[in-house]
Amino acid sequence: MIDKVSFIHEAQTLLNNLFHFNYGVAGSYNSFIHKIYSQYGLYTRHTFDSGSKLNGWIIPNEWNPINAFIKCSDSDLSYDCLSISPLGVAYLSPSFSSRLTIDELKKNICTRIDIPNAIPYDWTRLYRNTKRDSWGLSIPYSVLSKFEKCKFVDINIKVKSKPSSMSVFDCLVPGHTNSEFIINAHNCHPYQANDDLSGVIICLLLSKYLHENSFYYSFRFVIAPELFGPLFWINSLSKEDISKMKGAILLKSVANDSSIKFQKSFDGNSSLDLGFEYLCKSKANNFSSDEIYEYRTYYGNDEIVMESPPYNIPTVTFTKYPFDSYHTHLDNIESFDFESLYHTFESLISYITVIDQNRKARLSHSGVVCLSSYNLYKHAHAPGIDNLGTTDNEKVWNVIMNKMPRHLESGLSLLEIASIYDVNISELLSYAKQWEANSLLELLSI
Repeated sequence: MIDKVSFIHEAQTLLNNLFHFNYGVAGSYNSFIHKIYSQYGLYTRHTFDSGSKLNGWIIPNEWNPINAFIKCSDSDLSYDCLSISPLGVAYLSPSFSSRLTIDELKKNICTRIDIPNAIPYDWTRLYRNTKRDSWGLSIPYSVLSKFEKCKFVDINIKVKSKPSSMSVFDCLVPGHTNSEFIINAHNCHPYQANDDLSGVIICLLLSKYLHENSFYYSFRFVIAPELFGPLFWINSLSKEDISKMKGAILLKSVANDSSIKFQKSFDGNSSLDLGFEYLCKSKANNFSSDEIYEYRTYYGNDEIVMESPPYNIPTVTFTKYPFDSYHTHLDNIESFDFESLYHTFESLISYITVIDQNRKARLSHSGVVCLSSYNLYKHAHAPGIDNLGTTDNEKVWNVIMNKMPRHLESGLSLLEIASIYDVNISELLSYAKQWEANSLLELLSI
């Protein structure tokens, strides 16, 4: 485990180096962030050109705001929409110049009455193609209210748009098996630290940690623009590559003082779901079953890509959403909670360690085995003989010993069995490995 002081120092450096790019779906900044990512693992860069289409999704051009002003027609009142943050122009807004009424202005303004000094991040043109031709501004409500008495307002927006490419970065950390789990974060929200540079930083530091340690399963880190990235990337893969993917873990907004929330996969019974529920029972990591939500009932993100037919990859989400500065310019370096990020990192390592111990098995014997001949016998209570098999733990293990072959033959995984009997997954795996060493079963990836 990385000690907290070293972790926070490295995370601070990463955030300072990554925050100031004008992120989007496509952009020339990708060559710079690739160099940063590559310090933490062999991150392969996959590119997809602007204008590429898939299922109605269209990769946009690289986009940058140049200037944006609002001026009252009958006074000296004016506002530079980029003076505080580049978020002042809605992402993918076209250039625009006109004189409008205040009501016409409001139709294209994004603002937060509940946080009057905040500049919202307006992402709507990214996912709603019908809005891409409409201009948009984001300004604080405290500023907008000053223009209420203007008869007209003059709007002038200038942006630069040019063909570029979208980049998807993936890094495979090989395990002892080709079966792999995806760990994903998105990197398309400009000037947003918690959402989701927190997930990106966790991916980078976690890929480095997994490289330095030994795990049974392989883990593939995918950092890409939300929806667009995973969608085009997975469509480019072979069926063989996709068949190796046993699940996906999404890391979304994980550096604030809120608690970890867990959103389940579509079916809700995957190894990833069971792993979180197992940790909730153990109470070792402050996970709470009260913070478990059904698929798509709490958070919406790249799970719809991974879970869509024909991929059907079980996908779960770790998030600390909601937080006050969500999708505003206040989600910045100053509001980033590094202690919380470290808590997320520790929790994920505990979670991955549990997932990594899960197996299924194929029996290699028929009938009843004389387990004492293999030193596999778990004692039952024998009154007058000895005092073995009398504790609650011994009684549970005697039941597991007798039922495990049937459980495994029926397709249950070790994690499911551990959850049924409330035993430690590490101890159960160790016991199953003893059966395997005696050629009584063969352990398999899930």
